[in-house]
Amino acid sequence: MPIPTLTRTEISIIDYLYENPSDKESFSLPYAAEIVKNTGLPKGSIYRNLESLEAKGLVKSIERGRMKFYELTELTKKLKEVLG
Repeated sequence: MPIPTLTRTEISIIDYLYENPSDKESFSLPYAAEIVKNTGLPKGSIYRNLESLEAKGLVKSIERGRMKFYELTELTKKLKEVLG
């Protein structure tokens, strides 16, 4: 499996999700608007890059009602810990 290349926006999203992990106990997960608000990146860019990260298997989404929440996959978490 080739290593996917990442855009700066994708790296920013991964960093944000790594620094703001999901809280399984309170079922609190980051969602796209929260990522936009806290990173200052454009909304359209966040949505496109979240889809790209999901297609690459680096981020997974969880739908609850009309909301879509995001978290890093276990592989991405481990890679982030190793690579920084």
